[in-house]
Amino acid sequence: MNREKFLIFNFQFSKRRSNGVTSLATVIVMGAIVLEFAITGALLVYFLNTSNLGFKLAGEALSAAQSGVQDALLRITRDRTITIAKLTYVNLSKETPPALPQTFPSAVSVTITASLNGGVYTITSVGQSLTKFRKLQAVAAVDAFGKLTVMSIKELTN
Repeated sequence: MNREKFLIFNFQFSKRRSNGVTSLATVIVMGAIVLEFAITGALLVYFLNTSNLGFKLAGEALSAAQSGVQDALLRITRDRTITIAKLTYVNLSKETPPALPQTFPSAVSVTITASLNGGVYTITSVGQSLTKFRKLQAVAAVDAFGKLTVMSIKELTN
């Protein structure tokens, strides 16, 4: 029997030191390459999930701003003598039904201003969901008979 070689799990090792040093370096280099691929994959998944979350938050902020505009239009319809109003709503989605995906708390800040000659209202609504903000501006007119007409709704960029 040859005493210079021995087997561990069907791998043949030699007692000479140069072969062991070479295999240790090879194992370390291969392990570093595998670790690099694992870190790259984890970062890729993280950034993809973060971008999807950003789209969802922006959509929720836009919905919050739209609900602020709708509420302001309702307030103008009920009270046509309103001149200036600042409204703030926080935590619009306190609870999520079990069947729906997780929603994040939203907040809306609405400003209603009337023109000097009366009858024309400018509504500015800023919706926020975590770190995303969306800003809408609506212009509505009320005629002498009390009919409310929305002239424009547009999104403002910061």
